[in-house]
Amino acid sequence: MDISSLNISNILDVLAREPIWAAILFLILSFTAIVWTLSRRQASLNEKINTIDGKIDQLTMAVSSTTLEMTNVKTAVGGVEDTLTGVNKVAEDTKRDVASLTDGISGENQVSSAIEMAREGASIEKIVAVTGISKEEAEAVVRFHKPDS
Repeated sequence: MDISSLNISNILDVLAREPIWAAILFLILSFTAIVWTLSRRQASLNEKINTIDGKIDQLTMAVSSTTLEMTNVKTAVGGVEDTLTGVNKVAEDTKRDVASLTDGISGENQVSSAIEMAREGASIEKIVAVTGISKEEAEAVVRFHKPDS
């Protein structure tokens, strides 16, 4: 048989007369179709895997970035806590100083009232009762501020 004399009708005649060649041709065509289909499926799956890998990489970078930001926030909050602790201490000290000043002003007002009363000739007992200063303080105020008689 000459290769140049092969045409489709000759091939079909051989396949019709020899069923084994028809089976072999069918198996070759089936195998080729299966390989091609599996190759396409594998290519599609590889694309999907690459897409998933890309998304995993993006998520990994996002988690790393978020972790870094959380660390920065934690550091900033620690600094703010330290600052607030200092501010609270200053506020407590200021509150104490204001209370002390208020007591001092109140005491000065009491002494001023005692001096006025002593200048008006009030007794030591009356000065103590009205102003709330001690008897010793009232005696000193009267001694230095009583009217000259």
